[in-house]
Amino acid sequence: MRGNPILLGPRGRVQLREGDYVAFPTSPEGAHKLVNESSEHCEILMIANTDARDVCSYPDSRKVLVEARDLMVRDNPVLDYFDGE
Repeated sequence: MRGNPILLGPRGRVQLREGDYVAFPTSPEGAHKLVNESSEHCEILMIANTDARDVCSYPDSRKVLVEARDLMVRDNPVLDYFDGE
């Protein structure tokens, strides 16, 4: 809505401008992050249309959200054999 955030996604870095809009699938191919690297304020509007069948990936933090269960887990966790014992 205001400012020039940078979109980080599968296609790399994209400088956004006022009036731009983008849409993403919930698959790993849709993973994205918005950052404001300028000293000016940035305002964005995000609208999510969640579906109970969605499984969303967060590759930077290695998390997966399973909407149907409202469950956030790590993908491929590395556990010690005695973890929890």
